[in-house]
Amino acid sequence: MKTHKYVVVCLLSLIGFSGSFAQAQAPASLSGTTLFQTATAAASPFDYPNYGLVFFANSGNTFSSGGIMDGSVGSPTSGTYGYVPSGADGLFSATNHVGSFTGDYTYNNADSGSYVLNQSSSGGFQDGTFTMYAGQAPASLAGLIFTGQETDGAGQGVTSFPVSLGLTFTASSFVGTGGAGNGSSQPYSYSLINRSTGKFIVNKNPEDFAYIFFNSPTSCGFAQHDHFGGWSVGYLNIQDTTPPTLSITSPKTGANWSNDVYTVTGTASDKLAVSNVLVSVNGGAWTTASLTGNNWTNEVNLIPGTNSISAYAVDDSGNGSPTTTVKLVYIVTSRLVVNVVGDGTLKQNLNGASLVVGKNYSMKATPAKGFGFYFWNVGAAMSNSPTLVFEMSEGLSITANFNDITPPKVTITSPKANSKESNATITVTGTATDNVAVTNIGVRVNDGPWVDVSAAGASVNWSVTDVPVAAGTNVLQAYAMDAAGNISKTNTVKFIGELPPTSLAGYAATATITGQAQKIDLTWGDTTWAQTGTSGDTNAGDYVAGDYTYFQTSPTTALLTNMDVGMMSALGVTNVTTVYLTYTSANNASFDWTNDNGSGSGTMVLTHASDLVPVTLVGKTLKLNASGGGPTLTFASDGTFARTQGSNSSTGTYTFIQYSPTVGIIVQNYTDVSEAGALGYIELNFTSTTAGNGFGCYYQTPAYGNNPDDSGVGSFTLK
Repeated sequence: MKTHKYVVVCLLSLIGFSGSFAQAQAPASLSGTTLFQTATAAASPFDYPNYGLVFFANSGNTFSSGGIMDGSVGSPTSGTYGYVPSGADGLFSATNHVGSFTGDYTYNNADSGSYVLNQSSSGGFQDGTFTMYAGQAPASLAGLIFTGQETDGAGQGVTSFPVSLGLTFTASSFVGTGGAGNGSSQPYSYSLINRSTGKFIVNKNPEDFAYIFFNSPTSCGFAQHDHFGGWSVGYLNIQDTTPPTLSITSPKTGANWSNDVYTVTGTASDKLAVSNVLVSVNGGAWTTASLTGNNWTNEVNLIPGTNSISAYAVDDSGNGSPTTTVKLVYIVTSRLVVNVVGDGTLKQNLNGASLVVGKNYSMKATPAKGFGFYFWNVGAAMSNSPTLVFEMSEGLSITANFNDITPPKVTITSPKANSKESNATITVTGTATDNVAVTNIGVRVNDGPWVDVSAAGASVNWSVTDVPVAAGTNVLQAYAMDAAGNISKTNTVKFIGELPPTSLAGYAATATITGQAQKIDLTWGDTTWAQTGTSGDTNAGDYVAGDYTYFQTSPTTALLTNMDVGMMSALGVTNVTTVYLTYTSANNASFDWTNDNGSGSGTMVLTHASDLVPVTLVGKTLKLNASGGGPTLTFASDGTFARTQGSNSSTGTYTFIQYSPTVGIIVQNYTDVSEAGALGYIELNFTSTTAGNGFGCYYQTPAYGNNPDDSGVGSFTLK
């Protein structure tokens, strides 16, 4: 090309067929292709010699054609055609300005061969060789650089070929060098003829044009014609300076995914052709994606959490697109197990939910009535906050623990408070309740050991047999315990044990002897006892004292042995009386007695005696008010006494013995000359600490069998 010759070269991918044509195999279709024909022989109405171009429409059955050398291709004539592939032959029938004709294109390889055209009506023909272009012409020439050669042509003084040339395009102008121009910038326009061919016009002059037909994104053929009648044909190599573009259509950035493998998809485009799409995950190695047309896919492996997926495209000229990056979150899920121990509820109970590993979740524990929140078990960790915030992990198990904080209640139904129990043992009964379950009841009486009663249930009846009863006030206690270790308040019931006494110490009794109207009073100390007559009784035999023994022979019977001393001891009399007691209640008994003097029976009523007898009489004055006036006695610390009664007085030594809480006996040994050897007994029965009733007897000459020389009964005071 000279400066008046202009060539446009496009660099695009070869498309139009699925893969390359097999050798000696005619294409299935001619749609969108361009045939560059070189006629070697012809007869009218076909032109010869000439280079020609045949443009097939992208769809339908139309075509256009024209000669290069005569410039008719600048305004090609159109027509219709039919096409049938048959092995290596493409059978062609057409109608255009020369009329109807047929053709046979025989393919020697995928895109070239020989052809023959025939018109039977006129005998015209044309044969020659052809090259088929089936690539993709670019929509724009901007950013493309072409270098190549004119291989044939005429005009502008060119006499030898090949001629080198170069073309550099912007959006609206180009610069041609060598056979294509002198390096100056010139405007141009560009349009597509069909899929494989584009046409550009220089300086808006339709007579200065060039066709560029493409089979490869790196090379193409051209044919040009100028307004001087010059023409040329040749080839061009293509260099693309515009980088391709790339987008990732899936995933969208920030999307979530639940598998460790993801197929990334996207599109990539280039002015000519994209050669590769490269993909990297999380800064790893770049891998080549699968590319089909403008669409690409690549399967990537993900790690749990956020993954960074990057991709860029490279075209055949080595231009790389900007890197596009999206974020994909690989969500690893695991099923959470939540257990509840005790009674309570969970707000947002996530038991059985598939949760995202590494993500934080929360649950709140609310105890039921009577329960309290205890703690969480989160795997091996613990938390005592009712609101739990936790990070999900694979296989995580959480337990919410609620604790029973309500103590049980216990009641004693038998015995009733202040009831009177006359048996040595009783059966204690009661009830116990709890909001969950009672497990144990503890029972004891007085200071005895606790008896444990097992139980099971929210409401139970309980009993304890053979509970011992003590005489007098008994304190019965009971408590209940539940499975959580809560203990009830101790329930206490006091009852009275009306039992025969196990000891007579501190007791007093009024006895009635069968067959006798006179009653006698008995009192007992720890080991001694005393007997007094009732008011007005002057029988010395009713006033005795001594030692005793007492023991129970059964819960209602006892054996009492009284050994009489006191009044009769100076006479050498010791009388042992055995009494067999049968209790009809705690304070009432019948008895049978026997001693050396006889036997008998009777009844008695027991009461508790008060401690009224003083420890000593030293320094005290005793006033006896016997009938006819009584004497006054004073007691010194040296064991002597002085007795006065009117104008009479006497002295001696004395002893004072306490026999029971209410009875003490004074034994007097007179030392006056007139009374030397005389013996006196005074039995004092105290009704208070300073007064009571007394019985006294006096033996001038004590001897066995003697009756007292003097005796009396009456009240006394002691100060």
